[in-house]
Amino acid sequence: MEGRLYTVERTPRGVRVTIPAQREWLAIAWIGACAVIWGVIEIVTARQLLAGRDPEEGAAAFLVMWLALWSTGGIILFSTLAWHLVGREVITITDRSWTYRAEAFGLGRTKVYHAIAVKNLRALPYDPPPLFTQRSWPLPPVLGGGQGPLAFDYGSRIVRFGPSLDTSQAMRLVRALEDA
Repeated sequence: MEGRLYTVERTPRGVRVTIPAQREWLAIAWIGACAVIWGVIEIVTARQLLAGRDPEEGAAAFLVMWLALWSTGGIILFSTLAWHLVGREVITITDRSWTYRAEAFGLGRTKVYHAIAVKNLRALPYDPPPLFTQRSWPLPPVLGGGQGPLAFDYGSRIVRFGPSLDTSQAMRLVRALEDA
């Protein structure tokens, strides 16, 4: 069964739901421009550090620290860009487990939930941030996210996912899963 922004299919292992990330072209253009600027600054700083030409004492230590933080920002930046370009969430439901995977270019994170502890799958209201409609901004699900209109109870926690869906799409997906 296919929805506008998701697919639900029966496999030999169970039911698999695939939710691709929304392609936010404004965000992709903005993040791409930031990535170019980030790259130039990263290269200039690394070259200055490696050249060892900085005359001030303690400047090298500052540059190493600054470069480490700047590089961490680059990881977040490129992960967000990858998410917007090719990201997707894959949820596999079997009798024994619910497996959630958020990935882009085959890299990502996987969480496994015991099926017996998963309760009350539902769609909850979820409003997008004002700047971009991608509900995972600024951190995409590949970096943690934990946002979206789809939710289920897992023990005492509420697990949320599906940031690319709006509430009505999430409700249709819940009904499709109930029928599957």
